[in-house]
Amino acid sequence: MLLELNKLNKWLGKKQIFQDLSAAVYPEQRIGLVGSNGCGKSTLLKTIIGRLEPDQGNFELNCSAGYLPQFYHYESKKTVEEFLTAESYDYATIMELMNKFGFATKLLDQQIVNCSGGEQTKLQLIKILISEPELLLLDEPTNHLDLAGRDWLADYLNHQFKGSLLLVSHDRYFLDQVVDQIWELKNKKMKVYAGNYSSYQQQKEQARKQRQREYQKYQKRKQKLKKSIRQQNKFVNQADKGRKKTDSFARLLKVRDKKRAANLAKKQKALQTQLEQLTEQKKPDQSRKIGIDFSAVNLPDQIIIQGKNIAKSFAEQQIFSKLNFQIQATDKIALLGKNGAGKSLLLKIIKGEITPTKGEIFKNSQLEIAYFSQKLANLEQRNSILTEVKRHLPNLTEEKIRTFLGAMLFLG
Repeated sequence: MLLELNKLNKWLGKKQIFQDLSAAVYPEQRIGLVGSNGCGKSTLLKTIIGRLEPDQGNFELNCSAGYLPQFYHYESKKTVEEFLTAESYDYATIMELMNKFGFATKLLDQQIVNCSGGEQTKLQLIKILISEPELLLLDEPTNHLDLAGRDWLADYLNHQFKGSLLLVSHDRYFLDQVVDQIWELKNKKMKVYAGNYSSYQQQKEQARKQRQREYQKYQKRKQKLKKSIRQQNKFVNQADKGRKKTDSFARLLKVRDKKRAANLAKKQKALQTQLEQLTEQKKPDQSRKIGIDFSAVNLPDQIIIQGKNIAKSFAEQQIFSKLNFQIQATDKIALLGKNGAGKSLLLKIIKGEITPTKGEIFKNSQLEIAYFSQKLANLEQRNSILTEVKRHLPNLTEEKIRTFLGAMLFLG
């Protein structure tokens, strides 16, 4: 056994993240850790690697482990070569992995902060893989990888890496390629499923349908009992009315009527007892979905952005040149390319954050651009969600902000 979790509990402030988690990782296991945003996946990995302490419970890590965090920071002037050789790893192995990840030798002299998000992820992976850990803890490793990089990583994990894997990912296709077990974190608890992500989804759907059938059966039984009780109440009330017409109910009713009244009361009590003893079942949870509207703003159906002969270079390195494009008001465009090709750079040029070396960008005067940064650089990490949204949207009322956050599944 490489890793054993024993009733782990973790709080962040007053919020409990997970409760009594128990599980184990064995040699050559490939596990996908899944769950909604904020359920504690990254927190669990940080606890296992020792960056956080559990508040209750314990765990045993009986092997060497490599950890890829979801977010990482670099010393501003450190080159790629300095980053990779900082711990005296075998240089030939470093170059072999550099080659496998598609890196040119000239990248070694580049400052790591100037590498793209995908390149930085690959460099982190190289540094981890050099140490040949027995257990890999990967937190969203495909977030910034291009398609070729993702396929290479899947192939490497399947055919070359001999250790065990605990992987956090929202990439269902990658999970299907590399894992054989799923750990689901939900409502502070963990449930283990055999198989890859598709198998997990099938098992979840079967369980959901079974819960729905059981709930419908419960509701049907409950309504039937309530109906029977109402009927019995009606019979008893009719008998009560007959009794109140005379001084003595016993004098008016024959012996068989008295027995019938007693049986009615007995049956009524039995039905009420059955209803009270019926195990209450909650309605199966309905998966909440983000409610967000990306419908077009009232702009005329015309060109809103146009790029003419756009080029960008840094020192002697040409990133791209002679880019010509136009965007209509209702266009929905995917920008594809290898890591380091300049995708994020082009977005920043369109936004106006970076000036092109050559060429011009033309924008409709009515156009407003919203920009989602790859590294979330425009967010103040120490702020609460509500405070941060208020900082960016000071003219919105708190009520409107809370409504919008609720649509994005930020509750509480």
